[in-house]
Amino acid sequence: MKILIVNTYDRGGAANACIRLHEGLLEIGLSSKLLVLHKSRNITHSYQFDTPKKKAKKTIFSRVLNRFLSILRINRNSKTTLFQKFLEQRENDLDMFSSYSSVYDITESPFYKEADIVNLHWVAGFLDYKSFFAKNTKPIVWTLHDMHPFSNGPHYEEWYSKMGDQGRPEKRIWSKDEERWIAKFKIENALIFNKVQNITVVTPSKWLGIASQNSLLFSRYRHQCIPYSLNRRVFKNLNKEFCRKILDIPLDKKVVLFVAEYFVKRRKGNEYMNKALEELQSEELMLCNVGQIHTTLNKSYITNFGVIADDRLLAIIYNAADVFVIPSLMDNLPNTILESLMCGTPVIGFDIGGVPDMIKHKKNGMLVQDISAQELAKSIKNFFESSENYNSTEISEDAQASYDLKVQANRYYNLYESVLEK
Repeated sequence: MKILIVNTYDRGGAANACIRLHEGLLEIGLSSKLLVLHKSRNITHSYQFDTPKKKAKKTIFSRVLNRFLSILRINRNSKTTLFQKFLEQRENDLDMFSSYSSVYDITESPFYKEADIVNLHWVAGFLDYKSFFAKNTKPIVWTLHDMHPFSNGPHYEEWYSKMGDQGRPEKRIWSKDEERWIAKFKIENALIFNKVQNITVVTPSKWLGIASQNSLLFSRYRHQCIPYSLNRRVFKNLNKEFCRKILDIPLDKKVVLFVAEYFVKRRKGNEYMNKALEELQSEELMLCNVGQIHTTLNKSYITNFGVIADDRLLAIIYNAADVFVIPSLMDNLPNTILESLMCGTPVIGFDIGGVPDMIKHKKNGMLVQDISAQELAKSIKNFFESSENYNSTEISEDAQASYDLKVQANRYYNLYESVLEK
C-alpha cells in the first residue's frame, strides 16, 4: 500500500498533525510520502511539489479576445481582483476565507501517480478543486482540520463578534460581500462534488464530523472520527520540580500556562484570556505563555517563554505548569490540549468544538460551560481550590493510551484498507 499525504505547508497546527500521522504510519512499517507546496523542514520522506503549473489553453479566439479587451482596458480576470479586494476589506481578526482554485495540478506529480491512495489534509491554495476532481482516479481520504472544504469560503463559520461589556460574546453580523462570495462558491462546489463519489472524510473531533455530515457538500460521504496523535517519547510526564529548576520558576508558585497566537484571531478567545488574567493577578500566581505575545495582552505580569520550536523544551514547559488554559471560542481538536494532557498537566477550556472530546470535567481538567471572561477566571480559581484531586501520572497515561502515534496510525491503516477493498 502506497500512501500519499498532501498538505499545503509543513509548519503550523494542521501541518504538525499531518506530519505526526505521516511519522506514525512510517513507524508501523507503511509506505507513506508527504507532498507539500511549501517545504521548510527536513521531514523523512517529505517532498516539495515541483510539477509545472497548469497550462492555460489559449485558442486563437482567446488570444484575439484578450488583445481586444486590453485595448479597451478591461481586465478579464477582474473576479480575482474583486476577491482580493474583499479579503483586504474583511475584518482582520477573523479566520481565513479562501477560494477553491489554484494554478497547481497535483495529478501531474510523480508521487500522485505512484500512490494507491491519497490522503488530503489542509490544502487551501494548493488543491484546485475543479481540475483535480475532474482528473483524479485515486480513492481519496480527506482529513479535515477546519470547515473550509465544505463551508464554501470561511475556514471557520464564526458566529461570535467581539467580547461585549459584560465579558460575553456578541452575535456577529456577516457582511453582504461575504454572503455573496459564499453563495458563489456554493454553486461552483456543488457542480464539482455532485460527480465525485470516492471520498472518505476523516475528522479529528466529533464536532467537526457533525458539521461536515450536516453540510450540503459532504453529507453523502462516509465519515470517521480519528483524533490527532503525539509522540509519547517526547510529550510525557516529567518531574515538576526538575522542570521548574530548568526554567527558573519558583517551586511555591501556582503556574498558569497559555499559548499566545502569532496573529490574534477572534475565535481564539484572547480577549477573554486577557480579561480573566486581569482578575487573577496575585502574589501566589505566576502567569506564563508560549508564543509571540500580542499587544492586546498586558505583558507586565506575564512571563513569556517566546516561540518554542523544540518539542522537548515545550514538554518541559507543560510539565512545569500546574494547569494549561485554552480560551478558544471555536476550535477543532487543539494540539495544545493533547500536548498538555500527554505531559500530565490538567486543562481548562470552554465547552466548545472538539474541546470536550479531550477534557473530562474534574478528572483531567475543567470545562467552562458559559463563554465569558468571568466564568473562565472563576474556573481557574476553582481549579486551584481542588488541584490536589488531579493526578498528573494518571492524566498522562490516559492521554498516551488514546493519542499515541501508533494508535492513530493503526486506525488510519484500517481505514485505508477498507477504502481500497471497495
